[in-house]
Amino acid sequence: YSVNRNEGLYELALAALDVPQIPASLRIVGAHSIDQTLLIEWMEAYEIEALGASKQEGFHERAVLKAEGLRQQDGWVLLRHQEPFALAGLNARLNEVVQVGPVWTPPAHRNQGYARLLLAAVLAEEREKGVQKAVLFTDNPAAVKAYEAIGFTQRGNYRLALLKKPWASGT
Repeated sequence: YSVNRNEGLYELALAALDVPQIPASLRIVGAHSIDQTLLIEWMEAYEIEALGASKQEGFHERAVLKAEGLRQQDGWVLLRHQEPFALAGLNARLNEVVQVGPVWTPPAHRNQGYARLLLAAVLAEEREKGVQKAVLFTDNPAAVKAYEAIGFTQRGNYRLALLKKPWASGT
């Protein structure tokens, strides 16, 4: 396995979302507005850090596909003075619920609340569209702190097991 661990399942009723004030120096844009090369770099870093990926065959291609998915829909970036500082995406959606992910901040910009601000603003927009709940999975203590700050609570656990190499069953 590249990852084999328990993660917390967190949920937030969007009616209870605590939306912090976004400073005037920050702006949210769709991921399509960001340089594709940077977004691919961020997805590669996210895959390694959050999902235990390694730079083996197909790694770059998967990052390209994920970056393109974020650029086409459900991906947002927080800019500070036109510089990208954080990313938030939604990786699944139903009419009444969205699943959060990926959420990522480059190491140089961490522990300043950027991802929390971005995610809260994205979820506030989803609430305006009629979405009632958001869910996410994480085992990262810093991420848990950020998510709980905007109202997420842990509702359970699940096991994430990702194989190092793709496996196909026999016919």
